[in-house]
Amino acid sequence: MDRSARAPRLLAALGLALLAAACGDATGPGERDLPNRLNALPGVTATEILPHYGYPRQFLLEITQPLNHDDPGGATFVQRAWLSHAGEGCPMVLGAYGYGASEESREELAGILQGNGLYVTHRYFPGSRPLPTDWRWLDIRQAAADHHRIVTLLKRIYPGTWVSAGASKSGMTALFHRRFWPLDVDATVAYVAPVMFDRADPRFLPWLAARGTPEGKAAIHEFQRRLLEHEEALLPLFRAWFAANGLALSVPAGPVFESAVRSYAWGFWQRHIFDYGDIPGPDTPWDAWISHLATVVRLHSDADSGRDYFKAYAYQVLTQLGGPAVDHAHLEGLFRHDPLDPYVEYGFPRELAMEWDGGAAMRDVVQWLQTQGDRIILIYGGVDPWTGGRHRSRRQPAHPEGGPSRRRPSDPHPEPGRRHPVPGAGDAGELAGPGDPGGTRSRPGDAAPGARTGSEGGWRRIRRPQREALTLPTGSSPYTAWSAGRPRTVFTTSSRYAPM
Repeated sequence: MDRSARAPRLLAALGLALLAAACGDATGPGERDLPNRLNALPGVTATEILPHYGYPRQFLLEITQPLNHDDPGGATFVQRAWLSHAGEGCPMVLGAYGYGASEESREELAGILQGNGLYVTHRYFPGSRPLPTDWRWLDIRQAAADHHRIVTLLKRIYPGTWVSAGASKSGMTALFHRRFWPLDVDATVAYVAPVMFDRADPRFLPWLAARGTPEGKAAIHEFQRRLLEHEEALLPLFRAWFAANGLALSVPAGPVFESAVRSYAWGFWQRHIFDYGDIPGPDTPWDAWISHLATVVRLHSDADSGRDYFKAYAYQVLTQLGGPAVDHAHLEGLFRHDPLDPYVEYGFPRELAMEWDGGAAMRDVVQWLQTQGDRIILIYGGVDPWTGGRHRSRRQPAHPEGGPSRRRPSDPHPEPGRRHPVPGAGDAGELAGPGDPGGTRSRPGDAAPGARTGSEGGWRRIRRPQREALTLPTGSSPYTAWSAGRPRTVFTTSSRYAPM
């Protein structure tokens, strides 16, 4: 099936009406003044750049935003976004990202819908970090206000259907935006969007403990213990890995090494790029141990450049987002170092008070999702550890008695968001549906990291992401998640969720 023909199915799944008119010619006379119109938007500087993925036009947008939206006349910062332009009459896919964005950012929904794409770097991430950096204004409400202002501005040019999408923390960010500004977009598709209620949320413990076979878990745990038992001999090779990859590591290597070993089991399931048999054995050369560890845990994120990139993420985890609890009982007695203090690891000023909000922000988001959230599809993988923090829908009335309605008056039969489990889907995988060429089977055991579970039925296999595969004319592969015997077409994209 031509992927553009799947757009009606997707919009139907989201409860949207398909646009009757074609997008039009993105290079026609009516759109040739687009750069001028973009630059005429308040606080926007637009620069046309070389387009990617078959789009006719692409722009870098630099948007002046209030640092504190409650004080619009106060300090400002510049937020960067990339606009992939298909046509003013086309749907707009908003990637309100939880991390950075670039000219190569994309969401497969834009290809499926043959639509525009708008990809926004999250406040305080590189390219959108206020200088000097006042961390007080990094919270989910201020970030949602950033996205609201951008949507409000761009709707002057793109008045059609808007759908937000994102994976991992970007999926979380899309939900946060909807919680505070529910009518900014017509629908949301969030992939791998956990909700945590503590800095070490215990809901993840039974979920991760249930992944894999006893033999597989034993192989993972044995490799972790072996790494720690040989730590002294492996540390020179560990340091050399950073140098060989052109990366600087200015913090003590011992705690970083042990942190990587701690996160190995989590990374193995989250990314699922190896079988149990691929885990290096005792007789494998030590440099192969380090190379395997580095691939599974994304060791580049521990370099100075990676820690600077994820600095804002660390601040959000410590103050509002929270994180998973992970069991390390099988490594008891093998650690030689205390974990790095976040002030040391990320270079936060000592006077900065990173106070945990007690889970208040996430409970507020969940309450909104359960009572007022609609036109939302949540996609979780079947074995990804982040599924332990999946949102559990309560099919409650959309309008609690006495509560304000935020639904569109045109919705005669609104329904709560749908949650689609995808067993075997990796956190970094794309899902292939029946008849999609190029779909590859997941690794044995149906234990692909990145998949979430739920009560809603059948599964599809994962497909590894192919960056070059998504172009505007063809889009990317969807999959069909079966619910109560009826197909629901939903889509996924790769995740960049940082290991915790």
